[in-house]
Amino acid sequence: MTLDVIDYPGRRPEAYIADLELEHEGFGTRYLLDRHSQTDATAVAYAEALFSREPREGGRVPAVLGYCASSGVAAHYAEVVARETGEVPFLICFDASPCTIGDIEDCYLTAVQQIEEDGPATTEPPLHLVELGEHPQLLIDTVRADLVSRMVRTLAADGVTDDVAGLVAQTVDGTHIAWITHLLACRDADPAVRTQRTVNVVSRGYTEAPEWLRGESVRTVRIDCDRADLLRHPDTRSAVLGFLRGDGDRG
Repeated sequence: MTLDVIDYPGRRPEAYIADLELEHEGFGTRYLLDRHSQTDATAVAYAEALFSREPREGGRVPAVLGYCASSGVAAHYAEVVARETGEVPFLICFDASPCTIGDIEDCYLTAVQQIEEDGPATTEPPLHLVELGEHPQLLIDTVRADLVSRMVRTLAADGVTDDVAGLVAQTVDGTHIAWITHLLACRDADPAVRTQRTVNVVSRGYTEAPEWLRGESVRTVRIDCDRADLLRHPDTRSAVLGFLRGDGDRG
């Protein structure tokens, strides 16, 4: 049996789904975002692209796991699995949270700060992304051009005068644009969750379930820990193993 995991691999203070070490319990795991970069900014296309790029070898996918904002994409991915295999997987979310245009703008502003923190003072103001929120591809193109321009300008101030725009664009795409694209897909998520097969494992103080997870039949499992420790806490691991082995259906 193979568990498909959607958990963005970038830096963060919180633990990762990989920290549950489910491989040690006999489950195969595929960390899909470690294996494939995506260019689709809509949740359905993003999920379908992830599914189409994985080799199908006849193994079951009993569960799809998603962390935080990635849970929305994981839910769409679970729908693709159900449609293509005829078997509805468990959807196991962890602190599932909606993604807003404000989150995407924060990501962009962080990128600007990282690019310019050691560079010369600039009078170029940051972009305002709110008005671009309903035009994902335009947002991506605009942010890419802005970040490339800022990075080229910073390198020039350091004495790099070669034509480096192409290499800079690759760097920007592989870091900042990949993350923003993922967030746009998360923001777009609005799955028709099969609630009898859905559980949301949440940390202490969690209150922000997205609209699609607020049905009464969605099971919520609360773990008495901070968010940063949720995916390394032994109670989280026990709860997940219970669902994967069938005990959670009876609990």
